[in-house]
Amino acid sequence: MIRRYHATGLITAVFLVLARGLSAQAVDTTQRATLPPATKLEAFQPVAGQVTTLGYDQLGLITPGMTVPATLSVDVRQLQGASSGVVRGVVIEIKTSVHTARSFVDEDELPELIKGIDALLSVKSNPTNFTNFEVKYRTKGDLVLAAFNASGDRIRFAVTAGRILTETRSIDESEMHKFRDWMDTAQKKLTSTQVK
Repeated sequence: MIRRYHATGLITAVFLVLARGLSAQAVDTTQRATLPPATKLEAFQPVAGQVTTLGYDQLGLITPGMTVPATLSVDVRQLQGASSGVVRGVVIEIKTSVHTARSFVDEDELPELIKGIDALLSVKSNPTNFTNFEVKYRTKGDLVLAAFNASGDRIRFAVTAGRILTETRSIDESEMHKFRDWMDTAQKKLTSTQVK
């Protein structure tokens, strides 16, 4: 009789430990990792009880293709709060049917970003002694641009946005030229627009 109670108690204890473990795991999986803001645009927080102004222009959109299900869009923007000051730059968004990823590029990063794009566009053949290669440029806000070789040594490009959850959109050379033009347009817009 004592053995039966002991065994029942042991089974109950094991069950409780497992249930607590599963419960703790369920809580842990709902929490997302967070990173501190890497750019002024990302760090901008509206202040409760104050008016915030957002001005933006959509600069371009690359729609999904037959083999590429993601949309790539770019906008230039200015955010202004009464006590938060003014921040300006570009937002790159890659959207799929299940997730949207964004990277933020501050105004002062745009000249170097354009130079980085030009460097990627200048890649016309494999710059290494290896079969496969990637040449990458990364911004502070984890926008990653890459040139790489595809089948038949054809050069392809990719844009990756997001910091924790990322999305990647592959593009061809003509689309990379469009992307570069959008960055140039953003820089000119921000240079010519007075901060109000």
